[in-house]
Amino acid sequence: MNKIKYILLLLLLVSCNKKVYIPEYTTQSTEAKANSLSIMSFNIQVFGKSKSNKEDVMNVIIDIMDDYDLIAIQEIRDASNYTLSNLKKLMPKYNMIIGEREGRSNSKEQYIYLYDDNKFDAIWVKSYDDINDDFERPPLLTMFQTDDKALEFIMVDIHIKPLDAYNEIKALSTLIENLYFLYETNIIVVGDFNSDGNYFDERLLDDYFDLNNFKLIITNDLDTTVAPSDNTYDRIIITNDIYKYYKDSGVLYFENYLPENLEAKKVSDHYPVYLDLEINHD
Repeated sequence: MNKIKYILLLLLLVSCNKKVYIPEYTTQSTEAKANSLSIMSFNIQVFGKSKSNKEDVMNVIIDIMDDYDLIAIQEIRDASNYTLSNLKKLMPKYNMIIGEREGRSNSKEQYIYLYDDNKFDAIWVKSYDDINDDFERPPLLTMFQTDDKALEFIMVDIHIKPLDAYNEIKALSTLIENLYFLYETNIIVVGDFNSDGNYFDERLLDDYFDLNNFKLIITNDLDTTVAPSDNTYDRIIITNDIYKYYKDSGVLYFENYLPENLEAKKVSDHYPVYLDLEINHD
């Protein structure tokens, strides 16, 4: 790696001082097996006050997410914080990490993480200080560690700008390679990459990431969109070292969660994607 780039990245990450609010957590037990870890990423389309006030929609969203230990959400759009307060009230067993409101225009978005404190601890949180203005919505970086300290990783939550997908995906690949080199730890990248359709040639995705270090878990054959078109916008990428814990992954097609007369598109235009890990303590 170019030594100057390495030094700049180090200074950028260390100097990043954006505040991220982590509210208090009420401890509750989880029914999941102690050695099982479940991770979800969900782009909840235009997740703001209007959607938060629809009880039938919120019931589906909560039902989808509350079986998972760690959830990354994209596309929170609510300057009032009502949506986040309501979500916290509806999912009280989860700790919440809230990113900065991001975006170049007046239409700002936030990333958040929800996590079960009986499974994970958040070691540090940084909203990426995008000094080169590479991203419309700079990613939210969080170092997580399992409670038993068996696994540690940096999670990167991202919503790629559709019309700049090539440039932003390239910048993302550089960022995670630098993180991997700098911290010498595992990386899990999740989010809406807009990496298909008219925005990006999905066949090129492997060319953007060093497959000696990273593995694409949500692959091009999967459809992550509710619309009739078949596109793999949402992705999970992990370092190869995490793959030894791999158990399962896929897309959660949530039609079975829907009550009568509620269309899937009222919940989101994206399906959530998930990754299941199993830590063997033997």
